Amino acid sequence: MYVSKVSPRGQIVIPKYFRDRLAIKSYSKVVFSEDEGRLIITVLPADPIAGARGILKKSLEPLLELMKKNREEEIAYEKKHSRE
Repeated sequence: MYVSKVSPRGQIVIPKYFRDRLAIKSYSKVVFSEDEGRLIITVLPADPIAGARGILKKSLEPLLELMKKNREEEIAYEKKHSRE
């Protein structure tokens, strides 16, 4: 297990083991997402065209579930704030 501290500015250090394993270099871009209280960091490919190859072969089910959840949250928010 690797542990990092969060700086006062919200910064963390990605341990060298993961930087090497995932080929994270200086100025690499990452995407942050959250799933059931877990922070997920996904490294974006340096070449987005190469990274997108095969994307349509994957299931779209997780994306559809996320879109449904977001829409339900939007509807709940709209209902709550339309009464005010």
